[in-house]
Amino acid sequence: LDRWFHRHYPEVSFTLIAKLLRKKQIKLDGQKASPSQRISTHQQITFRSALFSGYAEPSHKKQGLQATKRQEKPPALQAFIKKIKERIIYKDENLIAINKPVGAAVQGGTKVAVSIADILDELKFGSDLTPKIVHRLDKGTSGVLLLARNNATAAALGDLFKRSKVAKRYLAIVVGVPRRPSGVITFPIAKA
Repeated sequence: LDRWFHRHYPEVSFTLIAKLLRKKQIKLDGQKASPSQRISTHQQITFRSALFSGYAEPSHKKQGLQATKRQEKPPALQAFIKKIKERIIYKDENLIAINKPVGAAVQGGTKVAVSIADILDELKFGSDLTPKIVHRLDKGTSGVLLLARNNATAAALGDLFKRSKVAKRYLAIVVGVPRRPSGVITFPIAKA
């Protein structure tokens, strides 16, 4: 199954295909499938075309496979795309900066319906390249999220984050009144 997607959607990563299969957003004959599952002619692959917007359209006839695609984006997905686009605070030919809201996931997970990683094609803004996520923010954290619009910028920003050359500041709401008006907390963060 993953080879079918690679053949017809070569720009789609194996990771995305595996994630969509895990989340049952791609089905084979209406059932949950795995990336390594063998497929044959007359089987039906079902998925939303919005998941792959911007990628090449498959030629189903060659393979004898039938793909069922729903063309319109669900209202919740449309609302999420609009929300993220409205929170873009900077954009040029190299990067996009988004004021990520609390509750928006940067990447998918078991309890994530849609993430920023899922809508990157909607953030091309006329470019042939899909923007790349160069760092993450937790779902419960708001703040500036940077997306690279080309490989050179992705490599440069990735290097800066890897070498800890990007300063990060976090503001937190605390219970009670700290004894000192300012300072540095050096303890690990734990969930309450």
